[in-house]
Amino acid sequence: MSKFHFQFNTVKKTKEILEKKVQKEIAKLELEKYEENEEKKKFLLELESSYSEIGHCKNALSLRMLYEYQKSLKKKIDLSGRKILALNDELDERIKELQKKNMECKMFETLEEIHFENFKKEENSKENKMIEEFAAQSFIRGKF
Repeated sequence: MSKFHFQFNTVKKTKEILEKKVQKEIAKLELEKYEENEEKKKFLLELESSYSEIGHCKNALSLRMLYEYQKSLKKKIDLSGRKILALNDELDERIKELQKKNMECKMFETLEEIHFENFKKEENSKENKMIEEFAAQSFIRGKF
């Protein structure tokens, strides 16, 4: 019996490698998104605590500095929110790409299964022919 060799094996392996690469990119983007969310939460907590400090301001200068600090925190929160939205968009693109790559891999797996089934049928056919020849030769030898 001969060995099964899938003719598109290299293409299939390449597709699998590309799929894993996209999976890694998705994981990296999710980590970035998580870290950005944590940073945004930190800024929000700082902003909340700065509001409680307004009553402790003694003069106009410290009040002005607190106001500017709150303003910069709001800008950082806004910037962080925009970055999260951009990461979400990029993440959606990568997920669509992963779905496409996954579909391509499944297509090659199905193709390999079909080729393997055809290979098994051919091997069974060859084996049956050899058995029939052997049986015919044994039958002929047995009569004479």
